[in-house]
Amino acid sequence: MIPVLRVLEHLSYVIECAAMEYRGEAKYELGCLCTKIETDPLFDVSDASDAIQELHIAQEAFMREDPRAGASALARASRALWRAAAALDSRLQSASAPSDQI
Repeated sequence: MIPVLRVLEHLSYVIECAAMEYRGEAKYELGCLCTKIETDPLFDVSDASDAIQELHIAQEAFMREDPRAGASALARASRALWRAAAALDSRLQSASAPSDQI
């Protein structure tokens, strides 16, 4: 699985926890996700720096007990990651497209 999809999969669980108001679990899982992004090559989404920034904003919001701001930042991170996934898909499709040979 490509890193951006791994991150999106983990992020969907964090969003679910936040939606269910499992704040402790959401904070814990978000912390784990941020750590994985920073340390685990399987979660390397360095090309999606805007998403990483939003995840840190969400983490700060949840730590200060502001779940609305945290949820909003999680949604922005998700959208940024989906944009990164779409860009990667576009690059992969371009690379695999047959070239016109004359």
